[in-house]
Amino acid sequence: MKTRFHIIALAAAAIALAACEKTPAADGSGSGNGGDTPEVPTPDVPDPVLKITSSEPVSATAAGGDFEITYEITDPAENGRVSASADVDWISGISTATAGKVTFRVSQNTAVEERTATVTVTYTYGSEKLSEEVSVEQAAGEASQEGYDYDVSINYFMGAYYGPTISSLQYLLILSDGNSGTGVDLTVYTISYYVPKDAQIEFASDRNVYPYEGTYTLSESDYQANTLSPASTVKYPGSSSATTLFKEGTLTVSKEGSNYIFEAKLVDENGKTHHFVYSGDGICMNPYGY
Repeated sequence: MKTRFHIIALAAAAIALAACEKTPAADGSGSGNGGDTPEVPTPDVPDPVLKITSSEPVSATAAGGDFEITYEITDPAENGRVSASADVDWISGISTATAGKVTFRVSQNTAVEERTATVTVTYTYGSEKLSEEVSVEQAAGEASQEGYDYDVSINYFMGAYYGPTISSLQYLLILSDGNSGTGVDLTVYTISYYVPKDAQIEFASDRNVYPYEGTYTLSESDYQANTLSPASTVKYPGSSSATTLFKEGTLTVSKEGSNYIFEAKLVDENGKTHHFVYSGDGICMNPYGY
């Protein structure tokens, strides 16, 4: 009897032990993996993809102007960054401040041959980089048949709308062949033009003002509609402040696509002839909030 009791006791202990081994605890122990929590597989994270979405190549007229390249990034990485660069100096003002867009300026082409450049858009994340190249093609300029003393390529534009005068509405323009409106080594034009007092001025969303199209002729008196102010001047390189007045000439303001084109043909008081063309969005500040 004693032997049979021992056998029954041992069998019961074995059954209890087996049951303990097969039943996992709430904390994961006893689950057959040494008490460790089961590993959860890490999901695959797709790599970012950079794609140019605007048409290629970018086509610019000889006058140049402001242009943009649009792009999209699929599966962007955390802390990813977009940058852009050009391989020529006639493309400037490159900005990636607006998501999905690269903006830049193309200078006027005064040569009689067309020219081509490449803008490279780069997406950097960690130690990785993605790059796409976009061609920019600019039409040839026309050879000057008039033999201007100064045929200036304009790189800087600043416009302001000063609203009503005695008999017109006034715009002020500052244009130069550098990256600002001041500088000893720059050619700087300061020109006021007057539009009719009943002109339908177009306002941008931020209450700044678009140019008013037309042809404006230098006048002997100020504030006359459809004229240039007789106080319009040019500052030559080599001086920080001395200016020369104009005695005759015209400024034509027109629009092509989204760019406004300003073309001037002027003669200064020393008899020197001037020609320049500027193309851009033409937005003019509205300091008095008209």
